[in-house]
Amino acid sequence: MATPREMAEFFRDEALAELQERLKIGDGLLDVIDLVENQHSAVMAWMLDPREGHGQGDSILRDFLTHITDQAASRWTKGLSTRREVSQGFARNWSVQRLQTVSLGAAFAVTEFSSEIGNRLDLLIIDPENRYLIAVENKIARFKADQLERYRKYVVQLQKKTPALRNLKLALVALAKDFDPDDENDFTAALRKEMAHWVPCSYDWLKAGARRAELHIERGNAAARLVQDYCQRQTGWQSHNDVECAKLVGALWNKHPAAAGDIASMGRKPQKSWVVGGKGAETAGKAAQLFAAQNRAVVEALIEGRGLNSVRRQLEQKSDQFRFELVNYGRTWIDVMPRGALPFYDPKTSDYYPVFLNAYRVDETNSRVRLLFRPYSVVGKHTKENVREVLTGYRKDFGKMKDYNRRIVLEERVSNDDLAAVMSRYEEELTKRFGDELKLNGN
Repeated sequence: MATPREMAEFFRDEALAELQERLKIGDGLLDVIDLVENQHSAVMAWMLDPREGHGQGDSILRDFLTHITDQAASRWTKGLSTRREVSQGFARNWSVQRLQTVSLGAAFAVTEFSSEIGNRLDLLIIDPENRYLIAVENKIARFKADQLERYRKYVVQLQKKTPALRNLKLALVALAKDFDPDDENDFTAALRKEMAHWVPCSYDWLKAGARRAELHIERGNAAARLVQDYCQRQTGWQSHNDVECAKLVGALWNKHPAAAGDIASMGRKPQKSWVVGGKGAETAGKAAQLFAAQNRAVVEALIEGRGLNSVRRQLEQKSDQFRFELVNYGRTWIDVMPRGALPFYDPKTSDYYPVFLNAYRVDETNSRVRLLFRPYSVVGKHTKENVREVLTGYRKDFGKMKDYNRRIVLEERVSNDDLAAVMSRYEEELTKRFGDELKLNGN
């Protein structure tokens, strides 16, 4: 428990006052509600409709179609789909150049489209002017082969027997918030076979909409707030305000660990803890309890930053390099480049860290830890093949899809309390492996 003096210093800190003001900016509707699966589709249909009041016209739909085209081309290149599939036909017909020069204003979206046999499609996008049909299965959970097969057969039959849809180019899109192309390595044989007909997509294409909405908000378009809020929450994209909040939270944890710990211990429902008591109320002092009940947004920010800031503090004890150049972080994630990757990294010419550990929050108490490789960020005398060889020795899956970025999950769930030790251990292992093997190979 923090001493009265430690709590007073926390309350007097200018970083706390600024954080409180910045958190008030988060006035979006989604601050107070959680969407279920069909509501995600309803919000997405609203954003994809060029005539709705979000003020972005057909730009969000253009982002989505561009992402579909890119993903379809990537899958064909990797041999995961053939030119015969209907979705590949759509992609060939809609090049990025064409998407940037044609109006999409005639398109409209239909949600929860039901069939007579009980199938229910999450989202249909129909453009009678440009003659395309996008069938979207929007999943929060994992894809299932039998479910996708039923939907696909239904859409194909629907198109054949409906004159208005018969001559439209069809694309089948399997949309999942956390989909990672590397996940396909773990698909069952049945799912891999069925997915050849589809274009699997994540929510990453929404980031462009969030950036665009931020500019609209600055110009006074209040309706853009919902667009930004939704896109931001589904992709992890951060506004300038979010970045500043993350820095302030980090500063508070660094300067006032005991006081910040007492307030975070009140949990995500601090008002209830203050009224009826609980684990947090038993360990926090009265001042921390009351402050938490009155400042729930600050409590949530401290909780989200707790594990991530412990990673930064522990790494900074090893080297000042982690304070300045080897760590990048946001509200719910942190990237750490191992010191062993420094010989093939140049901040001036590399697009990003060529090899880095990533931890991102999966719930309020746990994070997922991944190791990522970006071959085209490797610079200097070392080649991407040299680096990949070292990584393949560390985790064999890095040997697959050799010309592409790779993401390997190292730990599915790591608690906030253990995250710093886990990230530090992986950083040491990778630094030693790169040092030993690159030197052994004469690189």
